[in-house]
Order: sequence, then C-alpha cells, then structure tokens
Amino acid sequence: MKGLILAAGIGKRLRPLTNSLPKALIPVAGRPMIEYSLRGFGRAKIGQVGVVVSPGEYKTITERLGDGRQWNTKLTYIEQEKPLGTGDAVGKAQGFIGGDNFLLAYCDQVSFYDFTNLIKSHLKFRPLATLLINIEENPQTTGQVVWEGDLIKKIVEKPKDKISDYGVSGLLIIEPDIFKAIPHIKPSTEGEYHIGDALQYFIDRKFEVRYQKIDTWRVNVNSVEDIKKAEALILNSQSQKES
Repeated sequence: MKGLILAAGIGKRLRPLTNSLPKALIPVAGRPMIEYSLRGFGRAKIGQVGVVVSPGEYKTITERLGDGRQWNTKLTYIEQEKPLGTGDAVGKAQGFIGGDNFLLAYCDQVSFYDFTNLIKSHLKFRPLATLLINIEENPQTTGQVVWEGDLIKKIVEKPKDKISDYGVSGLLIIEPDIFKAIPHIKPSTEGEYHIGDALQYFIDRKFEVRYQKIDTWRVNVNSVEDIKKAEALILNSQSQKES
C-alpha cells in the first residue's frame, strides 16, 4: 500500500495566511498541518508517500519537507499544474501509484487518528474503497455520504443542501481501479473534478464502497477558527496523556 497526500489546494479561506505560505505548511500547534498526515503514514509503516503540489509551491514545500526520512517515509512530489480538484489531483498520481492500492489523505485534515485502523478494515473486506467518515456540521466543506448497512450508497461533493450528518473526513483507502473512473467524471460548476464523483461512478455500477466512523476528533482546517479549534483539541489530548 502506498500513501498519497493532496497538497495543491489554493487555501482561499485561509487568506491572508496563504498569501505568503502554502496551505499545507500553515502551522497548527507548532507543526505544518501536513505533518499530522505524514506522522500518520509513518506510524502505519507506509514507506512510499506521494505529495501532490502546485508548481508555484513546489520549491517551498520540497525544501520544508525534504525526502520524508524524518517520518520514516520516502516522499515523491507530483505536480498538479492547475487546481482542478481532488479527482484531477489523484489522476496526476497514477504513475506513482501504479497497480497498488493507496491511502489518500487531504493535507488539511488534522487528527491523531490511527491510520492502521482504517487499513485493517479495508484489507479485511477489500472493497473498491473504504472511507473514514465523521459528523460534519457544514455540508459545503466536504463530500457528504449516505449509507445502507455497511455500504456507502451516495456521495455528494459539497452539497448546497444537507443530505447527511456525516461527511468524508479526508482519509480514505482506494483500489487502483479508481483510475478507470476519473476520465468519466464531469467537472463541478466551479470547474473542479472530485474524487467523490469517481467513487460514485463505481457505486452506481454496484462496486462496494465501505466506511468506518472516526473514533477520535478530527478538524478540517479551512479557517483561522479551525486552526484555533484544532490547537485546543491537540492541547487537550496532550494534557490527557500527561495526566
């Protein structure tokens, strides 16, 4: 299994912070937000991790993260020329992924979640994908999911109207078959291609997509308020460990 982190987003909602620093490197509790995913990959012993970056931020990010050895990983950097969404970003990584399945993380998901829990669930059933989901208050921040039993039946990316209490947490495991669906998905009204739509393409064709509910806190960092929320949770978690 390989790892893949999507770090080419513009970070509009984090301006002015992202005017001078890539979103992935914005500090949360003293660490670049992307480091929380990198540490998760290292603990899960996923040795090869691809990082999708924009050309304009390539030098800054590669100089900051290096080759990944400090997290017991080997980093490969992949350029996404234009910010065309998560589906396009995953498609750009096809050469790196090859025929392997992969654990996909969004660079702005900050959590102490143990990646091995999701890996064990996926390898037990081997569906097309296994999504980590969480309660999501704002439906326009992520893909929302509807399920029946153990299977996801519907994924809607950033819907205007709420369809579920749960959304994709920014961590999912996908089989390499997903690359067959990416050419078939259509862009959103914003001109972006979403990985959720590629998964829905296969769900509509009776492929299994499973889910696991997160068993700890997680913050999708898209604003200064989100940073403060994540830092408070991190501080609380550290205090509990020390007590």
